[in-house]
Amino acid sequence: ISNCYLLLGERPVLVDTGAPGDFPRILAGLKAHGVEPRSLALILLTHGHSDHAGCAAELRARSGRPVAIHAADAELARSGQSGVLAAQTDLGRLIRPFVNEPFPAFEPDIV
Repeated sequence: ISNCYLLLGERPVLVDTGAPGDFPRILAGLKAHGVEPRSLALILLTHGHSDHAGCAAELRARSGRPVAIHAADAELARSGQSGVLAAQTDLGRLIRPFVNEPFPAFEPDIV
């Protein structure tokens, strides 16, 4: 339901971590690009909703790499909850239940 982006370079960066349960697909995507989790420089979250931060705790545990998130969303990471999802369209209201699931809470390394 959301995308993760792998920024390749001397030290790869993973942008977003998918929803809870996406971990095997993320590992497969990293492997397809020849990237081991421990070779990541950083895990960067665009925001703290479960469809973007859902596997952050597991990826950090597996990779040992820091997770960064904006200060305005740090509490969402700490609580493992997406908070209030204010849908703006009918489509938003339709998909809200799928992106409003709890995820493993974690303390961000970089805020």
